[in-house]
Amino acid sequence: MTNWEQIKKVEKGHTSLVEGITPGLPSLLYAQKLLRKAASVGLTPDVADSSGSATTGGDDERALGDALAALVAAGTRAGIDGESALAGWARRFKDRFVRMERRAADAGYDLARADREVVEHLWREAATIEVHDD
Repeated sequence: MTNWEQIKKVEKGHTSLVEGITPGLPSLLYAQKLLRKAASVGLTPDVADSSGSATTGGDDERALGDALAALVAAGTRAGIDGESALAGWARRFKDRFVRMERRAADAGYDLARADREVVEHLWREAATIEVHDD
């Protein structure tokens, strides 16, 4: 992998391994590619500590970015594709939300007008409904 990355860098006339990563990629995919390039030269940074005092400066967006990067790095180390993992989560969330909506309709609730406690109860209940892959 290291040689391949170096060969591609030279072939494309880049001065940096990360120069060829498409900047318009979704952030999760972009971060995974950055970490893969870093790993090709033996660098596996502890991204949780890479930004210094990001969490102490009151910059919530930066702190969240640092936390997300740490999760991407942990997934990369474990051989887990973050994009696929997040897509799986989103499918499961959507399916559960649809089950909650159906349950609310069956019980005669309008979710937009229901009390928060009712919505939360229906959400918990939706988690217990058996899922069938048809």
